[in-house]
Amino acid sequence: VDVGAACGFLLRHEKRKLDWKGCVKMMNNPTTFLDDVKNFDAHEIPDKVLENTDQLIAKPFFNFETMKTKSFAAACLANWVVNIVTYHKIYKKVEPLMRRVDAAKESTAKAEAELDVVRKHVAEVEAACAALDDKLRQAVEDKEAVELQA
Repeated sequence: VDVGAACGFLLRHEKRKLDWKGCVKMMNNPTTFLDDVKNFDAHEIPDKVLENTDQLIAKPFFNFETMKTKSFAAACLANWVVNIVTYHKIYKKVEPLMRRVDAAKESTAKAEAELDVVRKHVAEVEAACAALDDKLRQAVEDKEAVELQA
């Protein structure tokens, strides 16, 4: 019943712990129930739901090994609940870091684009300096040639 109640908290955002009848009703249509499990968004679990589910997960029997002695299906659902809650807790810690990485990547891309503009400008200035150096060299050679003729 606790496994069903945990599923009820997660999937239906139940406010109270489901009893056996409530669990049976929730799983009345197995296809719909499995679709709900498969499509569950572990990124968004309300705090109250998490609190209610944590109370059930904390029970010593709420694990795959213990549950499989009672029911393999209940063991698999218990495993799903534990893993979904664990994933959610990890995601909540990592998600702000992922946003910071995305912002840093965006900032880096912008800085690299600006750097490309600067590099292009530097190349143009260097080309202009090289042209002026060539012009100066030619002028000096012309002057030396005139001086030699004089």
